[in-house]
Parts: sequence; C-alpha cells; structure tokens
Amino acid sequence: MGRAGKGPGSAAAAAEAEYLEARFREYWRLSRNVSAVGALLVIGLWVRDWVQNPAMAGETIWLRLLVAAAALFYAATLTLRARRSVVLASGYLAILIVELAVLEIWQRLGAPYVASFPAYMFILLILPLVMLPFSLRQNAVSLLIVPLAPNLQALAGLAPGFPLAAFNAMIWPACALALFAHFQYDRLLRRLFDSQRRLSELASRDELTGLGNRRYFTQRGEEAVRLAVRHGRPLSVLMIDLDHFKAVNDRYGHAAGDDVLKFLAVTLSLHSRTTDVCGRIGGEEFAMVLPETGLAEALTSAERIRAAVERSPIPTDQSPEPIAVTVSIGAATLQGRRTLDELLEEADRALYEAKNAGRNRVASRPALQAA
Repeated sequence: MGRAGKGPGSAAAAAEAEYLEARFREYWRLSRNVSAVGALLVIGLWVRDWVQNPAMAGETIWLRLLVAAAALFYAATLTLRARRSVVLASGYLAILIVELAVLEIWQRLGAPYVASFPAYMFILLILPLVMLPFSLRQNAVSLLIVPLAPNLQALAGLAPGFPLAAFNAMIWPACALALFAHFQYDRLLRRLFDSQRRLSELASRDELTGLGNRRYFTQRGEEAVRLAVRHGRPLSVLMIDLDHFKAVNDRYGHAAGDDVLKFLAVTLSLHSRTTDVCGRIGGEEFAMVLPETGLAEALTSAERIRAAVERSPIPTDQSPEPIAVTVSIGAATLQGRRTLDELLEEADRALYEAKNAGRNRVASRPALQAA
C-alpha cells in the first residue's frame, strides 16, 4: 500500500483552503448579523429622506427597500450555508446595489453631492464586517466596487452634476487605507489560525513518534468507521505491537527503545495512505484504520509492514550494531454495524494469536455479521 504524497504546492494550497474554511466558519454569523442590522438601518434612513424632502421621499422608499432586500438576501445565503461562491456573489451584488441606489436617492432628493460624500464612509466602515469571512483578495474586489460604481454611473450620465474629481480625491485614498487595514487584519488572522493549528497538533500528536496520539486516533478512527457504516464501504483495522520490546529497553536502554519506536512510526507512515489513520495508542502499541480496505488487502498491507520491520535493523548510538526487531500484527475488518472499539478489540485478539503463534507474524479474526 503506497503512500500518496503531496508536493509543496498542493500542501500550500491545502493549508490555504483550511485557513479560508476556518475563517468562514468563524465569521459568517457576524457578517450575517451585521447585514441584517444594516438592512434595518437602511429602512430607517428613509425617515431621514422624509425629513430632508417630504415631497420626494415617496420616490426613495422603494430604493431603500431594494437596498435592504439585497442586504437580507446576502444574510440569507449565509444563514442557509449556500455554496461559498454563491454567498460571495450575493455580497458583491449587495454592494453594487447599495452603490447604484445611493446616488439615485441623492439625485431624487435634490441633495448636494459634495455634502453627501461622508455617507460613503459608512460603507467603508461596514464593508469589512460584511465581507469578513472572505479572503483578502475577495475583500479587495469588494473595495474596488465602492469607487468604481459611482464613476461608471457618472460617466454613463446617470448622475448629472456628480463631481467626479472631488469624489475620487476622497474615495481612493480611503479605499487604499481600508485595504491596508484588511491586509493587516488578514495577517493577524493567519497568525492566530497557525497558532491554533500548532496547538491542536501538539495536543493530538505523540511527542516521541510524531504520529497521532490515542485521542487523535480515536476521534479520527470513529469518524472513519461511521462513514464506512453509513455508506456501506469496507474498512479494516490493524493492531501493531513490537515483539520483546522490554528486552530492548533492558539490554540497550530506553534511549535505544525510543529510537526503535521512532523507526516503527516512520515505517508505518511510509506504508500508509493519506486517508489512513495511524496512531500510537500505548507504550509499544500502534494502530491503523484503513478506509476502503477489505480484510485481504489489510493482511497484504500488514505483511508489508511486518517484512519491512524485519529486514531493517535499526542503527542507534546506544549499540555498536543495529538493533533487529520484529512486530506482530492483528487485523480485523468491518462488516455490518460495528464500532471502532469493537474492531480494536477484535484486532487485539488477533494480535495475541500472532504472539502466541510465535510472534513476527500477521493474524486476523473473521469478520462477524452485525446482530
């Protein structure tokens, strides 16, 4: 069973995707709530229209409602967990509708454009919160919409008398400052995410071997078993134990024993796929969960691991000669409705059968039908 390796490019892409997924999970509720409150604020602003120009306020109510509807639609896509591309597109659309509606409202009210420019600052204040779940590049696109939309409206003759020079002198520096703030915030989020990931890895990894610890193995293994049961897919479990490990410690010392454990961890990693779950669950006991693997394939993989350990004496500073070790392996396979604990118990029985039969061998227990 060969290990499906990842190149640096794919590993970096996977890390970036993981960061973006974590960012979206963390902030989608905040963006939804800001959008919903923003929709209510937009409707409330109609009162300001009425105070400013009661005669024309009737012509702005539908524009205010359109803006509120766009904000609520964006909030709805977040709430309904729509595809990320759909949520992003609805966010861009909401920003564009706000931009187009604002100039139209000012024109209908007969408000002087220059006096109304400060209202754009509210857009730049709310926008970072609305687009917080998305990447820096996606936020940059949203910030580009803010200055471009009024320019296009004015150039198309939809905003007669609009002072383009004054507007651009104000809005582009403001957008650049907002983008810089986005950049700094993105760096902060990435550092926080990387720190949390490292802490999580430290909490789930065995310090000596670098494999998953018992907690990690149990969590990931249970997930794999649940998926296999739900979809009716094959799955197998291996229990791997070093033969006469106490004798290694007694003869060569615990430092040599640690070298042996690290060697076995490397061997298991080299003979595992990216979908397999591998962990150190005890002193010299290791286990593997092999999704999409029947008993025959599991036995073949176990035999490869056993043979690789047997033919590879381990060099160590604690001994002038490499230390020769062997492993015994027990295998069990999923059939019907089973749990990880049941599979481990069955594989453990097979392991002891291998030990009792002379060690340095692979044994299996027959799969039992679910009750």
